[in-house]
Amino acid sequence: MTTKVNSVIKQIGSKKSLFWERVEARQLLSLFRLIIKKVPAYKDFLKRYKIKTGNIKNIAGFNLLPIINKKDYLRKYPLRKLAVDGRLNKPLIFTSTSGSTGEPFYFHRSFGLDWQASIIHELFFLHGQYKKEEPVLVIICFGMGVWIGGLITYQACRLLQERGYNISLITPGINKEEIFKSLKNLGSEYKNLLKTLLMKHLRAALIGRNSECVYYLRRSHLPKTFEVISQTQPALKIPYSTQ
Repeated sequence: MTTKVNSVIKQIGSKKSLFWERVEARQLLSLFRLIIKKVPAYKDFLKRYKIKTGNIKNIAGFNLLPIINKKDYLRKYPLRKLAVDGRLNKPLIFTSTSGSTGEPFYFHRSFGLDWQASIIHELFFLHGQYKKEEPVLVIICFGMGVWIGGLITYQACRLLQERGYNISLITPGINKEEIFKSLKNLGSEYKNLLKTLLMKHLRAALIGRNSECVYYLRRSHLPKTFEVISQTQPALKIPYSTQ
């Protein structure tokens, strides 16, 4: 597994954009051919729209495909019909959307997606300020429970631990009190602190607590910035000054 990880990361660093565009096209076509044969819901979905799958021979052909959404596809079919071979008969991990735009939708993934996420997290460490052997405390402030953000971040970091990264973890989720307790009780033990959260949760956590946060960080002799991974923005450095 380590050899495969190193190979993928080496390719990411050495191959040009054109290479990845070709890989993307090849894999998308391969995935399309798989699901039109093995996913009952998608087969029926294309039949309803009278799509001739034989006409989809390249990426340009994807423009002929109807767009799927919750109403016309995800909620129209039983969950098992959305799975390969129409069955949920292998080890899966279920998570849910947040429901911020309506009723939450439950979906499944396999270990492969966690492994892919760990590659992205490893690239962050390789191109960031932290060395592999240097202790880092990761405070995961994405929602935990049934939501994917916190769980997949935790799992990715666990895989990095298995690859030798000196990462310690705590998972307060979006609980503001627990986030600040984590900073207060553990922050002073680590030179390097990494918080992962949505930007809106960062703002919410700091409202009314900014001076307290500064106090904890200054006592801990931490760098003058948080390193923040956002699901919606690039990595940012957030000053903890109250000015």
